[in-house]
Amino acid sequence: MQITRKQELALWLSGLIGFAFPFKFAYDIYHNVFVANIVTWLLVLILDVVGLLIAVKEGNKRPYLQLGWAIAAVCIMLAILVRQSTFAIGWVEIASSLLCLLAVILWRTAGQHAAILGFTFQTLAVYVSFIPQAVNYWIKPEPSTWYLWFFTAIGCALAIYASPKKDMRHTFIPWGAFILNVAIMMLVLR
Repeated sequence: MQITRKQELALWLSGLIGFAFPFKFAYDIYHNVFVANIVTWLLVLILDVVGLLIAVKEGNKRPYLQLGWAIAAVCIMLAILVRQSTFAIGWVEIASSLLCLLAVILWRTAGQHAAILGFTFQTLAVYVSFIPQAVNYWIKPEPSTWYLWFFTAIGCALAIYASPKKDMRHTFIPWGAFILNVAIMMLVLR
């Protein structure tokens, strides 16, 4: 399907935003500005890479947002692994990992004819993967991370705007990520 130059630019910009601000987050982690939850970001890395591969496999010729997220997730994980000396893995992280695994299994077994169901389980997996980081932010808000959540939501909004079709199949994941990022931004700014 043809898209306008404005839509193409918005898609490209969503990918740039999807990489740039999470990369800044990785930079801040590397420079010990704050601590990130290793389980959350490992799950996000896995889900972002799988999501990118599926987008390409399903024929998405412009998966810029997914590409930006996947590259940035690699950078965030590297920053965590290089700079953080302690990793707290408790019941929240274990439960989230198991729920995320279940959501991924449901996502991948939903079948091609159940795209919305598959997208729903993929979005559920992403939401569940953020539980450990959200718990950390509930205990100790990190207002200095606002930019990550705000600009990622902007990138999602651009992807929604630029989508050639505005139906659920084409916009479900960006809408889900938009809502998640706005919610986390509100959590860190409370």
